Amino acid sequence: MITDILDNNKIKMQKSLDFFISELGTIRSSRATPALVEGIEVESYGQKMALVQLGTITTPEPREIVIEPWDKTLIPAISKAVSGKLQISASDDGNIIRVPLPPMTQEVRDAQIKLVREKGEQAKVAMRSSRHEGLDELQKRKSEASISEDEFFSGKEDFNKMVSDFEAKADEVLRAKEKELNEI
Repeated sequence: MITDILDNNKIKMQKSLDFFISELGTIRSSRATPALVEGIEVESYGQKMALVQLGTITTPEPREIVIEPWDKTLIPAISKAVSGKLQISASDDGNIIRVPLPPMTQEVRDAQIKLVREKGEQAKVAMRSSRHEGLDELQKRKSEASISEDEFFSGKEDFNKMVSDFEAKADEVLRAKEKELNEI
């Protein structure tokens, strides 16, 4: 009877973890990744579109992102959007845009680590919030007498274990990103 509540909250916690992981992909580290630029909005065809919808993004070298737009007339707009967002000048040869990533200073690394930790804490708060909602639902069902006292306490233990497991996964992802940021 309480499995539906547990399943719904497990889905919510997984979404929080997935969002955290995707957020980390947008934070620059010592290696170039397409995720750094995929979400940049570019003025194209009279509207703003995500860069990932406008071309192919690759990382042929550890410190370089290459963008090959499907419509070559968008190259100036893409270059401008990428340069503005990353504060790095992008260069183009008429067919592709190259975005060289300079080595990160220790100050930038420290700022990125701080940002990563903040995002990690936000993910954990979202997971705990989901647990709180689930516990409220359990309490409601207990007071309606649709679940027993034993089921309530069993469900409460399951929620606490689930949150601990998801927080451990978030911590693992966080440590991996911090390690990546500290690589030179």
